[in-house]
Amino acid sequence: MILHRKGSTLKSQNAEYVICTRKKATPKKPDHYLLNTTKPRGKQYVSGLYPIAPDQYRLEYQGRYYTLTLREGEAEIVEVTYV
Repeated sequence: MILHRKGSTLKSQNAEYVICTRKKATPKKPDHYLLNTTKPRGKQYVSGLYPIAPDQYRLEYQGRYYTLTLREGEAEIVEVTYV
C-alpha cells in the first residue's frame, strides 16, 4: 500500500495514520508507534514501529507482520512473510 506522506502524517484514499513518538520509551516498547486517525473511528493504536534500517520499520497488526518504508513525500506498507 502506497501512502502520501506529509511530515509524520500518512494518507491514502481510505485511511489516515500518524507516526507518533513516545514520551518515555522502554526496552520492550520502541520510540515510535503508528496511530490510525481515520474518521469516524478516532485515534486507534496500530503497532509499535521497530527500526530495521534507516527510514524503515517493522510492525505487527492482527498477527501479521509488515514493513513500513518512509520516502520523500510517500510511505509504503508491505506485508512480509518472514520475520
